[in-house]
Amino acid sequence: MKILDSGKQEEDITTYYKQNGTAYALYGIVNAWIMRGYKETPAQMVEILYDLLKRHGKDSPQV
Repeated sequence: MKILDSGKQEEDITTYYKQNGTAYALYGIVNAWIMRGYKETPAQMVEILYDLLKRHGKDSPQV
């Protein structure tokens, strides 16, 4: 996993924030799964993540 380097944020600020947002979103989803006691199977989590990513791509504004 690539470590987000704050020293490079001036080079491409949009990419920097997208990477941070993605990292924290994934952290939040995994954390919620843990807090729920791993009630969903890993396969179900893959489906949930895939669905969220699919929706995110659909809802993202076109630049």
